[in-house]
Amino acid sequence: YAGITRTNYLLENKDKIDFEGKDKIIAQANFLRAFYYFQLVKYFGDVPLIIDERLGTSEVTEIERAPKAEVYAQIETDLTNAAAALDWTSDQKGRITKGACLALLGKVYLYQDKFDEAAATLETVITEGPYDLIDDYNDLFSVVNEGHSETVFDVQFTGAQGGSYE
Repeated sequence: YAGITRTNYLLENKDKIDFEGKDKIIAQANFLRAFYYFQLVKYFGDVPLIIDERLGTSEVTEIERAPKAEVYAQIETDLTNAAAALDWTSDQKGRITKGACLALLGKVYLYQDKFDEAAATLETVITEGPYDLIDDYNDLFSVVNEGHSETVFDVQFTGAQGGSYE
């Protein structure tokens, strides 16, 4: 819920400032909120659905759980909106792309047994996205191949002291 609170804060204030690339930042926030809610709904089913406000720690424990169908509907909305605003690739390493949104949306559909929607969405990722399989499976997890053609969404990591994300 800490991540959801951060994304809600950004989305709550999205109309208060304009800058180049704002639509991409908002889309990435939508993706992250969907990702966080997907983690919650997978493990807990019905969960409190907070999309339009930030809450303090005392308030969070008093909120009723929303039915998981409602949570999944919000996840689908966030991912659809994000995919519409994002490109297949990003110049900045570690940014969320249209492919990440659609791949997660396909997975969300699978968890709801919406197999036709999942197949169509994931087919779009396969046919329209810039992804391709690596020839040698042994190279898949090599540091040299980080960010390879099979990567749809990954969390960037560094072993450097201080967390430099260059």
